[in-house]
Amino acid sequence: MNLGEVRVLRVRFLYESLQDLDRQLKSISSQLFLMHDNSMEVIQELYT
Repeated sequence: MNLGEVRVLRVRFLYESLQDLDRQLKSISSQLFLMHDNSMEVIQELYT
């Protein structure tokens, strides 16, 4: 297995894990939010 294949498998695993977590959260009336930005800016934006 080469490095490119490992990267594809890693991304697939992460994506499927996040999908599963979102399904589990929805079953208890919650939801997963994914944000791509500076973490401090995102947190500040969520609380303003």
